[in-house]
Amino acid sequence: MKEIKVITSDLYDNLKNYIEKSDQMFLLVSFIMNSGVEKILPLLKNAVERGVDIKILTGDYLYVTEPIAIKKLYNLGEGVEMRLFQSQSNGRSFHPKVYAFENEAESSVVIGSSNLSASGITSGIEWNIAIEDEAENNVYIEVINEFMNLFYSEFTIPINSLSLNEYKLKYDDHKNDDSFRVDDIFKESESFLLRIDESNGGVEKKFEDKEFDKKLNQNIKPHAIQEEALFELKKTIEEGYEAALVVMATGLGKTYLSAFFSNQFKKILFIAHRREILSQAQKTYFSIFPNKSNGILDGYDKNSDVDILFASVQTLSLKKNLLKFDQKNFDLIIVDEFHHAAANSYQKIIDYFEPQFLMGLTATPDRMDGKDIYGLCDGNLAYQIDLFEAINRNFLVPFEYFGVYDNLDYSKIKSNLKRYNKDDLFLKFKENGNADKILEKWVLYKKTRTIGFCSSVKQADFMNDYFSEKGFKSMSLTGGSSREIRRTAIEKLKNLEIEIIFTVDLFNEGVDIPAVDTLLFIRPTESLTVFIQQLGRGLRLSEEKDFCRIIDFAGNYFNVDIKFKLFGINEGNIGNDKKYTLPEKCRIEFDMDVINLYKELMRVKKPRKLLIFEAYKELKLELGRRPTYLEMSLLGKEDARIIKQEWKSYLGFLLYYNELSSDEESFFIENKDFIELIEKTTMTKSYKMVLIQSILLMGSERWFKPTSSYECARNFQNFYLSKPYRNKDVPANLNIKNEKSVAKRIKEMPMDKISGSSKGLIQYDKINDIFILLPKVKIRSKESDFLYDWLWEITDYRVHLYFERKYGH
Repeated sequence: MKEIKVITSDLYDNLKNYIEKSDQMFLLVSFIMNSGVEKILPLLKNAVERGVDIKILTGDYLYVTEPIAIKKLYNLGEGVEMRLFQSQSNGRSFHPKVYAFENEAESSVVIGSSNLSASGITSGIEWNIAIEDEAENNVYIEVINEFMNLFYSEFTIPINSLSLNEYKLKYDDHKNDDSFRVDDIFKESESFLLRIDESNGGVEKKFEDKEFDKKLNQNIKPHAIQEEALFELKKTIEEGYEAALVVMATGLGKTYLSAFFSNQFKKILFIAHRREILSQAQKTYFSIFPNKSNGILDGYDKNSDVDILFASVQTLSLKKNLLKFDQKNFDLIIVDEFHHAAANSYQKIIDYFEPQFLMGLTATPDRMDGKDIYGLCDGNLAYQIDLFEAINRNFLVPFEYFGVYDNLDYSKIKSNLKRYNKDDLFLKFKENGNADKILEKWVLYKKTRTIGFCSSVKQADFMNDYFSEKGFKSMSLTGGSSREIRRTAIEKLKNLEIEIIFTVDLFNEGVDIPAVDTLLFIRPTESLTVFIQQLGRGLRLSEEKDFCRIIDFAGNYFNVDIKFKLFGINEGNIGNDKKYTLPEKCRIEFDMDVINLYKELMRVKKPRKLLIFEAYKELKLELGRRPTYLEMSLLGKEDARIIKQEWKSYLGFLLYYNELSSDEESFFIENKDFIELIEKTTMTKSYKMVLIQSILLMGSERWFKPTSSYECARNFQNFYLSKPYRNKDVPANLNIKNEKSVAKRIKEMPMDKISGSSKGLIQYDKINDIFILLPKVKIRSKESDFLYDWLWEITDYRVHLYFERKYGH
């Protein structure tokens, strides 16, 4: 290291020097005060003007951070990306103070006690360590990796005008609360500490250096399911698609499939969010293509000029790293675990590059669990095989599921109505004496090798100690466990030296132990995606097992019903295993208390109106504006079709929840019948909505005036020619490339049909070929803009839904 120094006063001078020299900077500060922002704001403005990539993460812990300070930083513009760590909702303190800077030659990291306040960086008694070194040094790499993981974690939200306003309201409420004491800030210990390993000469390196298996199998061939997927991918390219999604259950070889598919491309980029996934993918590709150059790009390895690049999304999404590549650098981009791809970090990469083809891989695209990611691949689902079909076809082993009653009262545990406070959950778990029952049921149902999925590190360690005290051989593994400890634990489980590993989300993705034949779930199922991933850990084929036992503790927690839906279980058939939708050789057995619990939960479950509005609010906060109808469908956590069923239109939904301006509200009420007509008109074909879009393409000043079939023909024609799959909706007797033929067709369908069923709201004079979309509405300029935007939203949504449902696109 060039220099390590202690800074006990006037941190500002050092920050000024670092900011002025930096190409990118990362601020991770628990509390940001206006006084501190005022001190460094001119420096940051200059940095933004220089094009410096700035990321700032702060928190809402005890509502100390001042909204005006966040606002001033947010107003610096696009060069600054800010996120807020929600410690108030997840129950964790948030105390880090880290300032990191880098340019091509050097990096600087300041870690210590200084928050971003005037006293914190100038006159206060503060202790900070500054580490100055070359740009690619271990400490800086570790800090940035930890920063990026935290920055894009599930506990952070983007700072935008809406989230800032929401924070200000909570801040003001908290400030007026007499029970609030600033002294509370200092009751918790610091939560951001680097792990130092002296034997390694510095910061612990989480992952081993890459090692390739030199015993290559040059005869590796696709199995039957991979052959099917490759055939469909070949067909999708022939049809002119530039993107596709492949959904394959865990254990079916998605990575090998992507390698087989990639053979036709020269330069390949494989993206994932964890190094374990990248390392395994690298070995897979190397086993098939030993003569192609490859390398990893992440916090530790900096490869770039290779045939096959395996890149960490956290590293590649940084502006300085993206700009090192030409936008057309890669012919094929593969995004593994594609259900993560709706996150901003993935979107930056996908939006930047212009590959010949984009391929998404996932086992869990289900909208019940989060954002729908079909739209990111142009809605093109090239191939899909789910868990149950894979079991029926003997590519995964069958299971025996035992639903055990968990008598812990989750309604008494702190939560943010989405997830539980881990500390409070563990405390209630211990007080409830659940460990005895868990051990009892495990002994009753277990086979030989078990993974026990826990809700927290504390619970995993506690259960490991408890089982060990009772004479059973166990270990606990968490994200903080070293690579060597993880490898040792896995080997011990394989060799039956231990019977169970207790873990927290470590085996969700990218880590496989095929011989595992028992899964123990002692955590609330907050996510269907995670549940399916964890389920897949026990279903892989192995000579050492013929089926997998699943022991699942079910209680009155959020979303307990979503996993039952996976098995085709509902309120009417629970307890009647003959009516479940299960693969052959699989069976499910519930405690009677679980059956009664499920029926009671279904009776009091939130109405779907409230669920869809909560999904709307969450998406609105994420986007920083009102979502469009199509965005609600693609990105919302609930099925957008509920909206039309309950309110007849998206505008009706927005009106119901006071999400329209007063001008919008009055104009919508005046034209409610017309809006609802566009929402509900039947679509045996896509033509009606495409006709409306063809008219809208004439422009905001022209669209509401009389038009003809010939005027609409070119736009109508272009729609079906622009995407190959749209041709499927064109009748065989229509030459879509002939504009006159298209105009003639439009007269009959859809112009005549849509006007005939509109009760006069739309008019068409067939003899004179005069079509008027809004004959009874007097349009003024502002209202024209309202209706123009609304019609685009409705038709975009309905066209997307039509092709998705009819053709799988």
